[in-house]
Amino acid sequence: MNRSRIRSVLLTTLTLLFGLHTFRVFLPTVIWYLGQYLSAQQLALYALATFALALLAPLVRRLLGERGLLALTTGGLALVRLGIQFVAAPVADLALATAGLALLGWFLPLWHQSLRNRPTEGDIPVLAVAFPLAFLLDTGSRTLLLSYDLAWRHGLWAALVVVGLALLALVLLWRELTGRAIGEAAEEPSPGRVWPFLGLGPWLYLTLAVTHNPSALAASTGWGDVPAHLAVNGFTTLGAVVCALVAGWPARRRRLWALLDGGLLTGALALLVAGL
Repeated sequence: MNRSRIRSVLLTTLTLLFGLHTFRVFLPTVIWYLGQYLSAQQLALYALATFALALLAPLVRRLLGERGLLALTTGGLALVRLGIQFVAAPVADLALATAGLALLGWFLPLWHQSLRNRPTEGDIPVLAVAFPLAFLLDTGSRTLLLSYDLAWRHGLWAALVVVGLALLALVLLWRELTGRAIGEAAEEPSPGRVWPFLGLGPWLYLTLAVTHNPSALAASTGWGDVPAHLAVNGFTTLGAVVCALVAGWPARRRRLWALLDGGLLTGALALLVAGL
């Protein structure tokens, strides 16, 4: 893996990490703040409309070009994350989180299509590495903070950490835009290929609220906080290794694995709904 590839992995990881932080702010803000004014059905429609903004990705890509959209989404998420850290008003948190999730919905199909058009012989797809790394950073930071999200801490050291991460992301973005030409003629994310990303919201909810939630694991199993955090981080690490292995398989084997993985997730969701 060369330097350019490593830079892309780091940039994507930080962007996804900012997206995870944004979602952690979006969900409680919608429920506890917006829930004072809207019904449950209206809240669900608001959340659905937020994630449906991903359908505008092809239009925005056509207007701004690939490099322009990459600058908007990656740089925008870094600035949104900074704003969330320094703004405490609920209405501002709601606006920033909504904008951040819209940017994330545009970033993922764009980046997926861009990577598909780059030579990747012998390399693992960047998203296959960046997603597990982002989850590791997210759950690892929650472990260090004893399950307290960084977005809700407003002390000096928390501000310095967020500023440092945002600056690093902006520097990596600048290097990505100037150090390597991102093909303006790359395949656009067509509406048909954006549709799968509409499932991002429910998937993130299940991931952050259930499978990557040490507190929920401790409460449901009776384990202590330390074993629960170790289990979540351990299985996240295992998932990163599996992603790296599966990404190198032929396309047919990857499809079979995707079907198996989807079946396991569906079964887990059914057990959760049944209360088992």
